[in-house]
Amino acid sequence: MRSAYWAIALFLLIGSAAFADLHDRALLSHQNLSGQDLSMASLNLSNLTWSDFSDSNLSQSYLISAWLSGSNIARADLVAAWLSGAVLCNACLVDANLSNARMAGARLCRADLSAANLSGAQLNRADLSFSNLRLASLVGADLSASNLSGADLRGADLSGSSLTWADLRNANMVGCRMEAANLTGANLEGCDLSRSVLNQAVIPEAMMAGANLRKATVKKAFMARTNMSGADLSEADLGGSILTDVDLNGAVLHEAILDKVDFTKADIQEADLTEADITDARLFRCDLSGSTLTDVRLPRANMLDAYLNWADMRGCDLSRGQLSRAEIMGSDLTGADLSYADFTKAYILRSKLVNANLNGANLEDTDISYSDLSDATLRWSKMIMTKMNGANLSGVDLSDSTLYFIGSTGTNMRGAVLRNCKIESVSLRDCDMRGSYLRYATLNLVALQNVNLSGADLRGADLRLSALIDVDLGGVNLMGITYDEMSLLSIASSRLDGALMSDSLRRDISALFDGATVAG
Repeated sequence: MRSAYWAIALFLLIGSAAFADLHDRALLSHQNLSGQDLSMASLNLSNLTWSDFSDSNLSQSYLISAWLSGSNIARADLVAAWLSGAVLCNACLVDANLSNARMAGARLCRADLSAANLSGAQLNRADLSFSNLRLASLVGADLSASNLSGADLRGADLSGSSLTWADLRNANMVGCRMEAANLTGANLEGCDLSRSVLNQAVIPEAMMAGANLRKATVKKAFMARTNMSGADLSEADLGGSILTDVDLNGAVLHEAILDKVDFTKADIQEADLTEADITDARLFRCDLSGSTLTDVRLPRANMLDAYLNWADMRGCDLSRGQLSRAEIMGSDLTGADLSYADFTKAYILRSKLVNANLNGANLEDTDISYSDLSDATLRWSKMIMTKMNGANLSGVDLSDSTLYFIGSTGTNMRGAVLRNCKIESVSLRDCDMRGSYLRYATLNLVALQNVNLSGADLRGADLRLSALIDVDLGGVNLMGITYDEMSLLSIASSRLDGALMSDSLRRDISALFDGATVAG
């Protein structure tokens, strides 16, 4: 009985002695203070390394510049505690409540903060490198200029937090929530943000080169002047975000949702945008040179002054897009939907538009020289002052289109369909129009020089005020054409072997040459 009494007395004595040592600059390393009520305690500059504070109440305590390396602070209550400049490297803070704690400049490298509550905490300039913050709550926390490089933030919630100029290089942020977070100037190079949520986040001038944003949700975010070169954004949703002046050189945006994104002056060279949805996007002066845009959805996109040189755009949808003054040289647009797109003053040189849909497109003052548009459809299109020297328009369907003020040399229009076309003030030289279909077309003030029209169908065409110089009309169907003296003289001076014509036309030609017979 007496021994038990002395044991209890000794315990109380040691306990009171320990509590008596709870003061600034205290030396309490390797102490067991688990489950104790230490709220509002003042332990500034104290040595508390490797001590056990698990389940303790340290709310509103003062631990400024204290040493807590290796300590066990799991499940402890540190609400509104002062830990500025404290050293907690390798400490265990699992499930600890650090909400509204003041931890500016604290050192928490390799600390375990998994599932900890750090909402509203002040962690500016803190060192959290290689720390475990998995499933931690950092809602509204201040992490500006903090070091989180190599940290594990999987599933953490950083919504509304400030991470301005923070270092997050190579951090694991898979499934992390960062809605409305401020990441201005942050360094996220090599960071894994796959499946993360960054809706309405502010991320200007950040470094995200090589970051993994696969299947991330980044809606209505502000990311101006951010470097995302080489980043993986495949299947990510960036709908409505602002990416002006962003660097996406070499980035992967395969199947990404980019509707209504503002890419003004963005650098997206050599990027992979295969099957991406860029509906209603703004790509003013955007550089997509060398990029892959196969099967991309770009309807109604604003691409004024954009650069699309050497791009792979096979099967893409650019319908009703605005591409005025765009530069598209050496690109492949095979099978692309360009219907009702505006290409005013665009440069489409040496590009491939085989079987493309250009119905209703505006090609006013557009340069399509040396491009291949074979078998493309350009019905109801507008071609005013269009330059098409050396272009391949064989098999093109230009029905019901308008061709005004065009001067072209060496164009291949073999088998082209120009049914019901309005062709006015056009000069074609050294062109191949064999087998072309010009039925009911109107050729007003048209000059054809050294043009091969053999086998063409001109039934019902209006050739008044047109001049045909050294034109081959062999086998041409001229039934029902309308002509005047100038066009009659041109026809009579052309090669007409096997041509089909009405008796009245034959008589007029014969009368013109005083009874000379016409071949065919």
